[in-house]
Amino acid sequence: ILVRSPRELIEKGLIGYGWQDIDFSAYNDIDDLLKNGFDGRNIGRKKNQITRFFNLKEGDLVVVPFFKSIAIAKVIGRKSFDSSVSKGSNQVSVSYLGDSKGNIFISREKYLSTALQSRLRIRMSNADLKDFSDEILRQVKALEKGEALTWATKMVEK
Repeated sequence: ILVRSPRELIEKGLIGYGWQDIDFSAYNDIDDLLKNGFDGRNIGRKKNQITRFFNLKEGDLVVVPFFKSIAIAKVIGRKSFDSSVSKGSNQVSVSYLGDSKGNIFISREKYLSTALQSRLRIRMSNADLKDFSDEILRQVKALEKGEALTWATKMVEK
């Protein structure tokens, strides 16, 4: 999934999602969180985003967009809460993937398809990226080899 997360959490190996006044890690399952954590609140269309983030599990892939770049991470899964991070209070531990030089930032223009670049502009805090799973998995395999797979390289291969 795509998760908009504060950049400050990267160094800590974390991704974060808002809700500064509700500690997601205090709940055992999504039903408990939605029933008791948001008691009396109308969360409307944010229910899907809350569910997506809460249900992240070990091994899931997360794409974190930044200005002109992205970072890809594998979820480790430890949940935590830090109310001092206003746009990322609810946190999940991750391992960011990088190239052989340790660079975790992947250029959107240089390495991603136009379609994926467009999807990254979605205004939601987190979103499903299943339609781009093949492209993301190819990038993950390249990063695991210490390189980034350019969109041009993929076209040459085809």
